[in-house]
Amino acid sequence: MEVASNILTMNPDHNPLSFPLIPLLAESPCLLHAVQSVSAGYEVFFQQSSLDLCLRERGLALELLRKDLQEHTAGSPISPASVLSIFVLGISASWVEASPHTYGQEHLVAGRVILDKLLKDEKTRLDSITTFLLGWYIHWDMACSLIASVDGLLPLDPTEFSLALQEIHSSFHPMVVFSTGLFYILSRLGRYCRQVYEHPQQRDEALEIALSEQLISWQPICQEQDHIYMDDSFKYHGLIMLGRVCEQVGKTSIDKTKAPEPAFEVQAEAQLREYTLKCLDAIFGVPLDSACINYQAIPLLTAGAELTDSDMDTRERVIELSKGLFSRNRLQVNIWAIELLEELWVLRDFGIAMSWMELQTLKQWVLQFG
Repeated sequence: MEVASNILTMNPDHNPLSFPLIPLLAESPCLLHAVQSVSAGYEVFFQQSSLDLCLRERGLALELLRKDLQEHTAGSPISPASVLSIFVLGISASWVEASPHTYGQEHLVAGRVILDKLLKDEKTRLDSITTFLLGWYIHWDMACSLIASVDGLLPLDPTEFSLALQEIHSSFHPMVVFSTGLFYILSRLGRYCRQVYEHPQQRDEALEIALSEQLISWQPICQEQDHIYMDDSFKYHGLIMLGRVCEQVGKTSIDKTKAPEPAFEVQAEAQLREYTLKCLDAIFGVPLDSACINYQAIPLLTAGAELTDSDMDTRERVIELSKGLFSRNRLQVNIWAIELLEELWVLRDFGIAMSWMELQTLKQWVLQFG
């Protein structure tokens, strides 16, 4: 698990899913089987023909987790190990699938419901395991926000949840370092982009401007160069999605009675182009052997989708990096992302520009990178 769990952290020296797990593994068979499932899958690159051990361990973990949750429903307190099991099983749900059609929604919702209970309890709210789960959840939620339907995610604004986020948004987290606040902004943005895609009449000018300003003004807290690059790539990922899906790049007002002026469309595309190049510069600045590269698949897909037929060399570079990510984290989603990009580029070369979120929805795919 030491090697496999490194795909879930930006800082291998502070990996909470390796040796620090040992005490919890000793007390929780459920967590032990969940971790062994991920390790077994990682060893065989999550190949469908070789997943027998992985799926067997996963089945045992799910069975034990159901018993834990039944006892919790009956009044027993839920253990931190059980909550961790929900997260491990949820994050890895799509890793064992033969096609990109699931993102572990039931685990994401269950994890959030139990996390809310921990945040409401004075005894557990400030516990280190609760803080760890909160930061992990925000990244997980962010990764799902563009692939889940509007009704598929729980809201981010309950009082206890918001207060807890304020307390940790600039604190070090072993999985997301100092980027919790940025991922929270992107979680809100992802939800909004899905809302606009599914219900175009529900656009919110004030929210679009606020999200854009928050991203533009975001400054990395961690001063290590790889983390600066990573934060920049996610910042531009958000601005690209906002611009492509909501047509909000550089726009200060929304006139719902008129079509966009040609001059504005040219300006908006130029701004998107600038964000795309800056995003890719940041991504390509992260070495493939850096732990931060594990988190670059989402912005790589977002920026890669914007490349035109004049960017053939850069397109090839994006494909090669996606293959490099696959060789590193062994997740099939990287290969599906390449397939989606190639389809997006064919459309773009015919003059049809769309975000990867839109095409994956049309294909009834869900690319779960988190």
